[in-house]
Amino acid sequence: MSTLVSPSAATTTHDDTSRSMLRWLPLAGAVYAVLQIAGDLVIDKFPDEDTPLGRLTTYYAGHHSQVARGGHILEISAVFIALFGVALAVRVRGSNLVAARVIGIGATTACLADAYEGATFQFLGEHGNSHQLSSQALQAWHVSAASFGTIVPTLLFVLGLVLAGRALPGWLVWSAVVLVVAQFTPVGFLASLVMLLWFLVAGIALAFKPAR
Repeated sequence: MSTLVSPSAATTTHDDTSRSMLRWLPLAGAVYAVLQIAGDLVIDKFPDEDTPLGRLTTYYAGHHSQVARGGHILEISAVFIALFGVALAVRVRGSNLVAARVIGIGATTACLADAYEGATFQFLGEHGNSHQLSSQALQAWHVSAASFGTIVPTLLFVLGLVLAGRALPGWLVWSAVVLVVAQFTPVGFLASLVMLLWFLVAGIALAFKPAR
């Protein structure tokens, strides 16, 4: 004997599933932070864009495998910053559509930036010790990835949070503002690291305290 499910019951089940997915989607921010930290730890101490050519080629000769693994992790993390942006945009769009769009643009540009950086380091890790890649090309790619980080995506993201107003917890918004401003100061590097912790805390907090 078959059991028939009414269309209204099926719709209700679908709506409940969608709401459940949206509730836990902010956890993507926590996953993003964990993957970013993991990628940096795997790569470990990394030469900056001013490293001399000789030291750079020596570094890749001895560390190319870990750079490739770390770059791959960073590349994956880009997906989760995009998902976190979607979660925030959905949360605030009912009260401020402009804020939702700004958050979406910020998350999209951050996703592209992280994907480029991760993919470049993965490529360099896989080919950095190859004779087919000249030292000059290695340096050019390395400088491109090492200096590619831009604060523009973070600025757009935080601007969207401010525009959202009361749609988001006040402590979440203003702590992000303080951290992004601090990135323009001499402690900017430290502030960027703490910003990763912000994503971790924000993702967990928003998931366990959904919007009304």
